[in-house]
Amino acid sequence: MEDIVQTVMAWIKDNCMKDKADMELTPTTSFFATNILDSMDFLNLVEYVQEQYDVEIDEDDMSPDNFKNATTVAELVVELKG
Repeated sequence: MEDIVQTVMAWIKDNCMKDKADMELTPTTSFFATNILDSMDFLNLVEYVQEQYDVEIDEDDMSPDNFKNATTVAELVVELKG
């Protein structure tokens, strides 16, 4: 699961934090409370995770609880991979 956390964090840094270079990102940094993700970034992250890990994320899984931080995204991927 740690490799998924690191991959998600790398994507966030590359795609969502260009103007937040001074902000520290950890596996438990809240994407929404820190305004790292906006609505478009969220949808792009969902798409990236689906393609990267060959999973289907349905509307029920697109909750803030599942995308709160890199760790919760990784937990969702592991759950969907079964």
